[in-house]
Amino acid sequence: MRSGEWSPRLGCLVIAPQAAGRDWQDAWALGLRLGSDAIVTGPTALRLHSLPVPDTNVVCWCPPPLHLTIEGVRVLRDRAVRASSPGPAFNVADPLVALVDTLITVRETRALELLDLALQRHWLSPAEWPAAVEQRLGRGRTGAARLRMLGARVGAGTRSEAERRLHALLLGGGLGGWHCNYPLRSNSGAIVAELDFALPELKLCLEVDGRAHHSDESDFERDRVRQNAVQLMGWLVLRFTWNQIVNNPSAVMAEIRWAIALRSAA
Repeated sequence: MRSGEWSPRLGCLVIAPQAAGRDWQDAWALGLRLGSDAIVTGPTALRLHSLPVPDTNVVCWCPPPLHLTIEGVRVLRDRAVRASSPGPAFNVADPLVALVDTLITVRETRALELLDLALQRHWLSPAEWPAAVEQRLGRGRTGAARLRMLGARVGAGTRSEAERRLHALLLGGGLGGWHCNYPLRSNSGAIVAELDFALPELKLCLEVDGRAHHSDESDFERDRVRQNAVQLMGWLVLRFTWNQIVNNPSAVMAEIRWAIALRSAA
């Protein structure tokens, strides 16, 4: 242990290279403690699939009737079938399974944030949601109420709280007809961009910068390339921030009405 070759994790001593990180060590330890039928899931599994989340809670699933408890680990024992892939000494839940298990084991506010992030980064699509949660919604199932609440947000067609607020403003102001998450295609049929809100007949789109917008430089660069491509196709792009939507909605609506008038007169 002094050499660092052995690491104590979750009641086990595991050999894992430091470069592999804490998630690999946790997964090895869970596999050793819980056996070959257990599945590593939750945030640990998401990161093992290269989906970056900061959540530190450790989650695994064990088939009934196993009732082993491990300090610091949330052990799920429901009967939902979980798709997984075998690792070197453990099973890892598939990304959608791990995402759903994370959504039901973090705080509600964090679950709302994570759902928005998953939709924005296309870890999850609205079309995938029903199948992902189908086995989880029965009466008395762990997390069923949470998943029903989240499902209502997925069904709204928007991908962030800022988008939902803007959508409500549009409807409340009598400006209907917008397409949410509209796929803008080139002449060849390739998708150039997915627009937050679009009026295709006017080539007018609204883009929303939420509270967590531009989480890193690569996101920022991709967003600028995307916006240039949209504008070169003749679209007018209006961008609104969370602060504008929440604190100055009248100005937001005035700009949108002005843009509609300009495009209608063109």
